[in-house]
Amino acid sequence: MDMRDIFNRRQRFSVRKYSFGVCSVLLGTALFAAGSPVVSADEVAPTTDATSNTVSDTLDQETSNDQSESRSGESSVPSSYDVTAAIQPSSSVPAVESTTTESKESVEDKVETEKEVADTNVAPTEANSSAGTTGFRNGGEVTSRVVSNWNGFVSALNDSSIKNITISGNVVATGDNGNVDNGRVNSVDRTVTIASQGRNLVIQGRNDQSSLDLLSNTLKFTGSSAWNLVFKNLQLATGNSKGTVDLSSTSGANTVTFENVKSQGSSLYGGGGNTDVIVKGTTTSTVSDSYRSANGQTQYVQRNVGSAGHSVLRREANIHDAKSVTVADGASLTLNRSSQGDGINLAGGSTVRVNDGASLTINMNTNNGTESARYHNAGIFMEHGGTVVTGRDSKLNLNTSIGQAISLGMARPSDGATHLDRWGGYGTVNAFRRNGKSSLTIGEHATFNFTGRDGLVFGNNATFTTGTNAKVRFENKGRGTAIDFGDNSRVVFGKKSTNTFHSVGKGPKSGGGPSGSYNAYNYIGLNENGSILVDDYATFRVQMDNRGANPWDDVINLDSKHGWKDHPLFQANKGSIVDIRDDNTDYYAELISVPLGSSTNVVFQFNNPLYVSFMRYTNSEGRSAGEITGKLPVGIAQGNNPEHIGHGNILYIANGSRRSGNHIEFNGPTGTRVNPGAGRYTVYSLNQDGRNVVSRNKMSSVWTDIQGGAMSIAGFQPGSTPEINPRNSLSVRTLSSTGGVLATDKTYGIDPVVSNRQNIWVSNGTSINPHATHTNTIRYVYEDGSPVLDENGKPKVVVQSSDWKRLLEVAIDHCQFREILKKSSVANGDEFLAAYAKAEYAIQDIDGDGVADTGWKLAGTKNSKATYDTVVSPELQGYKAEILSSNVPGLAVGTKASRVSVTFNPSEIKDEIVASHGGRRTVSETYWRNIVDNVKLTNYETVVVYKQDKQKAVVKYVNTTSNVDLAKDELEGSSGALIDYSTADRITTYKKAGYKLIEDGFTNAADKHYDSNPSVDQEFVVSLEERIEPVTPQDPKPVPGIPVTPEDPANWPEEVKDMKELERTATQTIRFREEESGKEVFKTITRQITFERTAYINLVTGNITYSSWRIGKVVDVDTPVQPVNGAAATGDAVANRRVRRSLPAEYEVASTEDYEDLPVESPAPVAEEPRPAATVEASVERLPEEPVATPVAPQPEVSTEVSPQPVAPTTAIRVNTPKATATVTNPVYTGKRVLTRGRFSRRPPKI
Repeated sequence: MDMRDIFNRRQRFSVRKYSFGVCSVLLGTALFAAGSPVVSADEVAPTTDATSNTVSDTLDQETSNDQSESRSGESSVPSSYDVTAAIQPSSSVPAVESTTTESKESVEDKVETEKEVADTNVAPTEANSSAGTTGFRNGGEVTSRVVSNWNGFVSALNDSSIKNITISGNVVATGDNGNVDNGRVNSVDRTVTIASQGRNLVIQGRNDQSSLDLLSNTLKFTGSSAWNLVFKNLQLATGNSKGTVDLSSTSGANTVTFENVKSQGSSLYGGGGNTDVIVKGTTTSTVSDSYRSANGQTQYVQRNVGSAGHSVLRREANIHDAKSVTVADGASLTLNRSSQGDGINLAGGSTVRVNDGASLTINMNTNNGTESARYHNAGIFMEHGGTVVTGRDSKLNLNTSIGQAISLGMARPSDGATHLDRWGGYGTVNAFRRNGKSSLTIGEHATFNFTGRDGLVFGNNATFTTGTNAKVRFENKGRGTAIDFGDNSRVVFGKKSTNTFHSVGKGPKSGGGPSGSYNAYNYIGLNENGSILVDDYATFRVQMDNRGANPWDDVINLDSKHGWKDHPLFQANKGSIVDIRDDNTDYYAELISVPLGSSTNVVFQFNNPLYVSFMRYTNSEGRSAGEITGKLPVGIAQGNNPEHIGHGNILYIANGSRRSGNHIEFNGPTGTRVNPGAGRYTVYSLNQDGRNVVSRNKMSSVWTDIQGGAMSIAGFQPGSTPEINPRNSLSVRTLSSTGGVLATDKTYGIDPVVSNRQNIWVSNGTSINPHATHTNTIRYVYEDGSPVLDENGKPKVVVQSSDWKRLLEVAIDHCQFREILKKSSVANGDEFLAAYAKAEYAIQDIDGDGVADTGWKLAGTKNSKATYDTVVSPELQGYKAEILSSNVPGLAVGTKASRVSVTFNPSEIKDEIVASHGGRRTVSETYWRNIVDNVKLTNYETVVVYKQDKQKAVVKYVNTTSNVDLAKDELEGSSGALIDYSTADRITTYKKAGYKLIEDGFTNAADKHYDSNPSVDQEFVVSLEERIEPVTPQDPKPVPGIPVTPEDPANWPEEVKDMKELERTATQTIRFREEESGKEVFKTITRQITFERTAYINLVTGNITYSSWRIGKVVDVDTPVQPVNGAAATGDAVANRRVRRSLPAEYEVASTEDYEDLPVESPAPVAEEPRPAATVEASVERLPEEPVATPVAPQPEVSTEVSPQPVAPTTAIRVNTPKATATVTNPVYTGKRVLTRGRFSRRPPKI
């Protein structure tokens, strides 16, 4: 079995109801697996409440068994059944059916439940009798229950042993929809009390269509112990103002979790108590005036009646009366509402968290209602202060229509106050502000988007902080404010963050009179001791459109009236961009203002920014700056300056005396105004004298050598001299001016306080600080591409990262810039910025430390490791991990991946920041277009594949003749799998090559399955031997290439064509003579003697060996010996004693004790030269390699070849007459071919 089936599979079990006569018996399915928990299922009789709204554990059995009338949305199956974690099977209830299969039976016959376990046994259990249930008795504790109607659901809630309730189908509360109550039209809250102690309880849907509709009910939990409630994979609906559950009567610290829940009607949560609300997965809540319930009726949502001063049409917030709301890591919560009311409404000091990678979206007034009450509905509301915080890479999206985005520490104006009120209904100064701390923190690399009328309306002691690399966007529609904070408040735009504020219509053009004033309700306003910081390399842009003449309404109002200020009220640090523009045509509305009072040491401080741009009377023609990622917009003119107003009134501080110490600072790279080594600036100014005698040649001017430092506000007052240095600095030539204007000229010089309509400061030398984040991602998959899942059922992914930074000191190339200015019109600020965009910044040391470029260094964050921690891949039994793909240098595909180690070398970062040409190093245009974005890197990505751990088996073919391996087939497969292999083809090939099968160790093996031991290879041996085929003289002559026999697969080898003769014939002559006289006494005898031998042919090597010669037969040529002179001689008398040993056993020799032995010599042996071994080729298509016959050492010859043509000497044979002798003449041997194959008797004829 594939191990993934064990790790990830979801078991499905069936519980069936059978009827036997009048009895109803519930049969469970049982799956037995070693080590697995045993789970039982019981039928639980349905219970129903009669007239009471309270259901308790002490309901009368008879009443609880009184089944109420079936309603729409209720199932006719049993209301619930239990699932327990362990059973003790009752001997009295035999198992009637056991199955693990599924069927598509109707719901009347079957109720299914899904359990995410490996193997589960199902058996009958005992139900809780006090809850009005019946069933089979079982000794195991009931922990889970599946319900399909309201009575079963409430019964399960009251059963304190139940930890998990699974809702099958649509469960709808009983009773009517409760739409009439004491004359209150359309809605009423009702309560179902759960009299059970607090516990961990999961209420989950069987599938994504499962629903729980409470109508106008809420579930009121009690008890002193804490409740930990989880609603999971479920559709919820209720018209009750408290939402689904009411925990106000509990005393423990409760937690309510919503995971993958869709809620409609009233609140997702509003049950009070000491309760934390947690959101996981993808969860949505939609609040409306009514909804269509599952019973087919219209369910009205409870109105917020009885609240003085508020609309009777208000519905409660999507989430209210909780201690905290947390959107868990990676989760998503969306709150939609068409009804009047807030998105989230919590008590003072509460917290809303959006964790790392999570998102919270609030969509208000989705039906675009215009009732006056809606102007003070907030996305998030905490009257006495509170905290909203988002994590890294999170998203907070607030679309709040004509209301507020976030209101913290502020009382709510009456419903009669609308946007037409000059102060938005909040009055002046701190009339509605509370003193509880209020804070909004946007995390690192996080996103905040707001669209609506009012943005952030906070009380005293408020803070708004955006994290490093965060992106913040305000889109204010109408007369609203973006930031309106009370005393002792602070706004911090974090390092490298991008913060864009765009307002359309804050003024009379949106209806009514002016919007805001010097004492309240400005677009960005902070009261006493309020301050704003634009931190290193951050961007802060404000653009005000379609304002008309809106007097006294400053863009940024820092309303500090009293005391000595120990820190700047507005501060922008190194490398930052500040760009503020407004089309308000009223003179008395500054861009940054401290409008009233006698505060001292008020400072607007700019510490070596990239540039600062102030533009009054600047109309963008309805075009937003958009999300500008570079230092300037691309191709969009923002400043068209349609108004002909003589003076600008850009920066203002009420106490303008010199002794106040109130001033503006533009500091260089080496320090603030206490350091005289401050750098220089290029400054642009636009002036009109308002007397129609303006010289266009002087109206717009550029100076490139203005010394940084402090400039007293007093110096810009009438009759005073501005503290501009050098005082005699002259403007340079441009296409729209001949230059030569003094920087201190009161009409056309530099004056960001009184005279200039537009004023831009560009630091001649500054620094840039690009960052880069490198990631090393490892994903895990199986061979089919499906992901390996973690313990939460999500794809297993490991992401490591390292943060890098680089500091470059840069300075404008003024020679090049002046040439650009000569060819550029600078009639307004945007034309100047367009020319400035073409200026080159050279890489050079500007602070005297000798280092202009640090190169890429680790950023010093928590992700400061170039060598990533070694990742240990999960161990999955039966699988091995290896690299499937990777772009990591040195990490090869196919290598083992039980541990993966990676090191990132910063030299691999492609340098798109510095452009080199002609030996000059300048900042590239690519960088300037993306200064707020991290440098894009080639991130590492590795995919680890889990392959089933292959077992190895070897089938070896052995030549037993020479003990040599002929071939080896290596096979792989999963443990326990049948080895899919056959030896037949190889054996056939080897037989054709001349081998003989001795033993087929694979085919005859008792077990041909892969074993489970990866350290030892299974081995099967097929034994073969070289076939030796004998050939006698009586056999047919072998022919090369012809089968040994017609049915034989082997052919005769090529060497048989050189096979030597196997038969030779000799003639023996015997003469009988007297010994003394030599006279012939018998007739001469002549006989033919045939010698033969056997050839042994190795069909594999072709080697031929021969046996020793032997007498095959003796044939007399003439008749038997005739006696001469009465003497007689027998054949035995002339037999050769040596030859006798070679004769067949059947040849009998008579006694010769009276005769003298005369030797007859056999042919002399001749040694045969060894022949080279034959090479045998096999051609079995399915085998991985061709079998090769191994040469075998030559076998010792049985005998050797005789000498050619031996001549037999004449030998005298003594016979039994003293006067006669016989002479035997040895013959000459001649070879004789054998023409037919067959075996004949080798007994020679007797003499």
